Amino acid sequence: ILGDGSFDDGLLTNGDFESGAEPWTIGVGTDHVPVVTDGGNTYYSVNVATAGQPYEVNASQKLEIIEDESYKLSFDAWSDTNRPILAGIGLSADPWSNTVETVNITTDRQTYSVIVTATGFGAIDARAFFDLGAAAGAVNIDNVSLFLENLVTNGDFENGAEPWTIGVGTDPVPLATTGGNTYYSVNVANAGNPWEVNMSQ
Repeated sequence: ILGDGSFDDGLLTNGDFESGAEPWTIGVGTDHVPVVTDGGNTYYSVNVATAGQPYEVNASQKLEIIEDESYKLSFDAWSDTNRPILAGIGLSADPWSNTVETVNITTDRQTYSVIVTATGFGAIDARAFFDLGAAAGAVNIDNVSLFLENLVTNGDFENGAEPWTIGVGTDPVPLATTGGNTYYSVNVANAGNPWEVNMSQ
């Protein structure tokens, strides 16, 4: 959630379903997923009557997935029973390469996050998806976001200062090491303009 109360779905569109179902589809077809509105909140909702193949009940959104990059997929989910669902990223056509994680949801609405890597696959029309058909029971999903992971390099400073710099120059940032842990450390002696003391990557 952003500071203004809006939802940040990252690389996705309409991750909170507040604009209806589009562009979420059933599988990789053109039929839009079922959504409901309750108390002013709209979310994806489906009841799996009989367990079958995971992909037989699905919600997908096409987007570009970059080969070998890692993504953080986060979402709210709840059910009328304790049951597993699959959440992941993958291709939207043959050979259907994908990376999924099993998430066990409950009757309580909770926020879940998985890290999935596009190992050996990527496409301009790949997808983020949920496969729900392997277990019976309702599935409700809301506030879906997808972000690239690891955009920052050496965020723990364990490899020294590089590529962190002071401002946008070439001088490395000051570091300190305590108990074997290295971190950025600076003492601002006098208040001034915010950008006068800066670290950037």
